[in-house]
Amino acid sequence: MNVAHTFSRIRLRVGVALVCAALAALPLKTRAEDGLAAFGSAIDELRRANLISGQKMLVERMAAKACFVVAGINADSYGESMTEAHDRFLYIQSALREGNVVAGLLPETNTRVLTALDEVDTLFKPFDEVALDVAAGNADQARLGEMLAMTSSLFSSIDRLAGLVERVHASESVPRSVRVQHTYAGLQRRLTQKMIKEGCMIATLGDTRSVQAELENSIEEFESRLVALRNGKILLGLPKAEDPRLVADLDEVERLWQEIEPVLAEAVAGTAPSADDLELLVIDSTPMMEFANDAVTAIETASR
Repeated sequence: MNVAHTFSRIRLRVGVALVCAALAALPLKTRAEDGLAAFGSAIDELRRANLISGQKMLVERMAAKACFVVAGINADSYGESMTEAHDRFLYIQSALREGNVVAGLLPETNTRVLTALDEVDTLFKPFDEVALDVAAGNADQARLGEMLAMTSSLFSSIDRLAGLVERVHASESVPRSVRVQHTYAGLQRRLTQKMIKEGCMIATLGDTRSVQAELENSIEEFESRLVALRNGKILLGLPKAEDPRLVADLDEVERLWQEIEPVLAEAVAGTAPSADDLELLVIDSTPMMEFANDAVTAIETASR
């Protein structure tokens, strides 16, 4: 393996560690709940939105890693990564339902939100069972297809949860511009995983014309959202990125995007990614996702 790939492997390991640290909630209920008085409703709303958008990213990540396992690309490593994503997803569900003192979340009391969380649990369970089976080495195209078929209804349930939580926990102290900016950055984080999943599917599955079209849409959405996050979009009430931390994170996202975009563009055109291409996708998309996550955090922090 050449020096570039060796460096990329090191970068992948570091990136995975950073992702785990960024998404791992700290132990629940480690302090008295009256300690939450220090947290405002604005950070509560944005933190809940951050966690829920993180769930969609984790589902995409699990599906992408399953595809890599089926493709035979670093199966052991990506199987472990799927298990980590599984743990984070369940941890977020617990934090949203039971509260997370350190993160500033009280236990959920709204019955509609609790019902929506139950629905997510119900739909995540069969998806998770197949994912863990694939992670354990029971991987083939049929199991991958079964797993991918479950994502649509699971995403819909997470979307319903997100909309409901936004209405229930909306804070008057969060300007619409901040909410839009926060949502856009969260979607970018998910798209980093969605695109590599689709690139892997083109390399792994048979008839990929529909996946090629979906990947093309994902690329267009990712690029347009990246421009909008940087320059703003008046019609959406999206402000221009001015916070130095946010600008720096977006710079890194764009730099890494330039490395993987040619591979994805060829996949859209019908050239299936090679094993080396697939490895490049997953290596670069991991820190790209981390910088997208940092962008969400930068927006959240600036709103305090």
